[in-house]
Amino acid sequence: MQKHDCIELLNQLKLTAMAECWDEIVTDSVARKRSTMDILGRLLTAEQTYRHTRRIEYQINQARFPQHKSLADFDFSQSSLHQPAIGLLD
Repeated sequence: MQKHDCIELLNQLKLTAMAECWDEIVTDSVARKRSTMDILGRLLTAEQTYRHTRRIEYQINQARFPQHKSLADFDFSQSSLHQPAIGLLD
């Protein structure tokens, strides 16, 4: 099976992140002489991370918050929270 066949099949199976990361992960892994299981593990991890991120983004969107903010945007001067302690949680 050729590379483009693998990528097309991954896309058909809706394994988008694996298809997008194919070149980077497989090329790097072959150059480093990694095992097939390691390559497959890295591809699966990329897909899992992508899906987890998409799920969180979807949930935030569905919550319909008035504005999107991250911890970096939080104004600690207006709060009793201790910024270094919160940073350790991240």
